[in-house]
Amino acid sequence: MQRTSIGLWAGLCVVATLGPAVAGATDSLALGRARPVEDRRVVSEREWAFELVRVLGLERTLPPEARPADVYALLCADRAERDFGPGGRELKEGAAFRVAVVPDRPRAAKEPVRVVVHVPATALYQLSVEGSGLQRWVIDGEPVGHLDLSSLGVAQAGAVVPLREGAHEISGHFAGSAHADRIELVAYRPLCIAPVDGWHGERALRHGAFSRTLVRTFDLDRRLPILEDESQQIEAERYDAVTAGGSRTQRRLDTPASAGSWAAAEESPAEFTWSIELDRPRVVTLRARTYGVQQQIWSVDGRYRVTVAPEALEGSFVWNHVMTLPLSAGRHVMRALVARGAGVDVFELVPHRSSDADYAAVLAGLGMRGDAPVAPISASRMRRTLHSAAFAQLALGFRLRMAGDRRDQSLVLVDLEPDPYTTRPLSPLLPAEF
Repeated sequence: MQRTSIGLWAGLCVVATLGPAVAGATDSLALGRARPVEDRRVVSEREWAFELVRVLGLERTLPPEARPADVYALLCADRAERDFGPGGRELKEGAAFRVAVVPDRPRAAKEPVRVVVHVPATALYQLSVEGSGLQRWVIDGEPVGHLDLSSLGVAQAGAVVPLREGAHEISGHFAGSAHADRIELVAYRPLCIAPVDGWHGERALRHGAFSRTLVRTFDLDRRLPILEDESQQIEAERYDAVTAGGSRTQRRLDTPASAGSWAAAEESPAEFTWSIELDRPRVVTLRARTYGVQQQIWSVDGRYRVTVAPEALEGSFVWNHVMTLPLSAGRHVMRALVARGAGVDVFELVPHRSSDADYAAVLAGLGMRGDAPVAPISASRMRRTLHSAAFAQLALGFRLRMAGDRRDQSLVLVDLEPDPYTTRPLSPLLPAEF
């Protein structure tokens, strides 16, 4: 009995001695299997707006104590401009985020033009110059583009520049007899990154708004489902108005005009004007069948203006994407400024479905899967998206577009998760399987 008691006591001592070591090993294994803690905190729309500005490289434009209004205007000047002014007072359309000056002629032949302008709000701006000849323009010491005003008498700088509210220096350098008659800084309204009803800072960010802001950021609205039965096609020669030098022509090309005639700038650059009606608010894609290799400037309602570098074939009409943007119901005015010898055969407005669910489906097609449009976005989900390969590629495309790269960036890497298992055993291939 005594011997048994001694043996039992010895065994208990051994277990007691090994206890801490076994416990430590167990803890180590647990740590080895640990995963990052899921941050389920719901992100607010204000937090998402600040994060977007940061990851897109626009943060340096903000003042040191940035207000949410500064961030929202930087992301969507078009919406911010409509509410600009004391107490949210609406200003005359197009009057708020636009600065135009008539520069003095340089005293010496090769002396640059320098002007200082005051922009009324922090936003993305694009420089436009009227005049003639080859020119190089700089804003606050940063080049914004080489412009050739020879074909149209006006040109937009390729770069879209984020500018803080306040004073900025613009300088232009001219080749030969080139000159500038008018300089204009205009908020870049074709890009509007915002939920469907605008930013509401304290509101929880939902998957639908999350998807909409990302698709708009990366200019992928044209991937939205098309409403074929609502498409409108307008023969360009049926214009409402045209400036001197433009007219209807039946001149034959290698590819025939859709209705036998087309709108052509025959004597000089010409601007054509058309009007269309929308029965209801729609996101629409504007496409045009154009002729000529020189750049064209298209605008909608005088607010949304883009430069189109046509994909062109000698002697042929070619379809070109102009822009995709949301438009309200009612009458809208389209304008196209084309170079001498160029023209437009036909253009069309292609409406898209544009619910939050439609935007979420576009995002899912890029490999960024999500939940129902009304589902809140957690902090972990936001970070996973921002760290994905697809987002990195799309963000690079955004920066290239802002720098003036007009190449089509709509083809993107799809960052899909791989299947969790393979469809065949991991064994060497037999000769018969080759």
